[in-house]
Amino acid sequence: MLLVVLLLLARKTSPLNALDPIRAPYNLGCDDSAPCWVYVVKIAEKSKPAKFYVGSTQDWERRRDDHRNKRGAKCLKQYPATAQTCIYKRLHESGLDARAAERRK
Repeated sequence: MLLVVLLLLARKTSPLNALDPIRAPYNLGCDDSAPCWVYVVKIAEKSKPAKFYVGSTQDWERRRDDHRNKRGAKCLKQYPATAQTCIYKRLHESGLDARAAERRK
């Protein structure tokens, strides 16, 4: 039982979240053989230089909503959804291709 609790704390989730498809932990990786999106989000704040976030996902709409609702990447949680704009997205044939493109970006 203690091991289960420690594993859940390490994943920062609860057993209820794992069962709820809306709040389930997002699988950040792309399956090697499945189609995968690569995207770039521009973060624009007043009087500050623009910042960019590059990511990859198999489910673009869910990931976009995660970022907007502060369930996405840690570095985007501090910015409001209005400051985030997707400036690039492309569907790749496989997760391997997508991860290679993500590194190039």
